[in-house]
Amino acid sequence: MNKKLAALLLVLILTGLYAFGQNPNQDENVKFDHGDWGVGFNITGLIQNISLSPVNSDAQPALQIRKFVDDRWAVRLELGVSAQNYSRTLVDSVDNFRRTYDSTFSQTRFYIAPSVEYHFEGTKRLDPYLGAGLAFTLTGRDTRNASTDLQDTIGTANVTRNYDLPGSFQFGADFMVGFNYFVAPKLALGAEYRLGFAHSTGGGDFDIVTINDPVSGSSSTSRRTGSDRTVNNNLLTYNSVNISLSYFFSGKRSSD
Repeated sequence: MNKKLAALLLVLILTGLYAFGQNPNQDENVKFDHGDWGVGFNITGLIQNISLSPVNSDAQPALQIRKFVDDRWAVRLELGVSAQNYSRTLVDSVDNFRRTYDSTFSQTRFYIAPSVEYHFEGTKRLDPYLGAGLAFTLTGRDTRNASTDLQDTIGTANVTRNYDLPGSFQFGADFMVGFNYFVAPKLALGAEYRLGFAHSTGGGDFDIVTINDPVSGSSSTSRRTGSDRTVNNNLLTYNSVNISLSYFFSGKRSSD
């Protein structure tokens, strides 16, 4: 995240702390109200290189959205999608040959995690809560291509391999404990710790095609197919606490 956004975040925090020191009206509600919506982001690089980033759940960046259904209960949804596209080119020499190596990689991942939170009374600014939810991660097929050229004074030989490898699916349950501290009306700094359980299945049918194009003679193609499946069950414990910045804004409130 750029320096302007980091500076804006710092200004917002300092503004909230200044407002806190001015003894606002005790009847003023600086926290959320029934029906409010909230949007959350992680804060990374505290002290040095401070920045905002999407909530990182199960190593998957996600946008976090809350909706308060009453003064205590909130529903929360985290949505994320990422697409990896990688390419590399390497040129060197092997014996008397000039070798050129090109490779590409692409994969897409989708993440969705619905959950519920129970918020305790806390204080005027402190908002402690407990939460529980489910998480689903779908990782698409792994597509890779690798091409190697060997060139000398006679000509160029080429070997190309195309990989089509299966993706994976993960289902999990998370339990959260955390709090928000409102540094200004509707603006809160938070901390949250999670633990949970995850069941994942990966692999399946794969296909690897090799095309060999020599300097002389005809080219040849070979195909390797098979199946490789894995199943994992993991207890998820994290070695860090998520620090977040959340902003709450008014939604349509139901009549009392």
